[in-house]
Amino acid sequence: MCYIVLMKICRHTDPKKRPTAKEVYEIFVEWQNNETILSELLESDKNYKI
Repeated sequence: MCYIVLMKICRHTDPKKRPTAKEVYEIFVEWQNNETILSELLESDKNYKI
């Protein structure tokens, strides 16, 4: 779910409303420091097929 939300804000139709690279980095850092989000991301990665 986190990936979907991030994708949507990064693809906003108004470029001025898209996050900067620094803001995206800060989102990733926040995810790494949040146990709930981190476990959700790790679980979703298990279901991802290459």
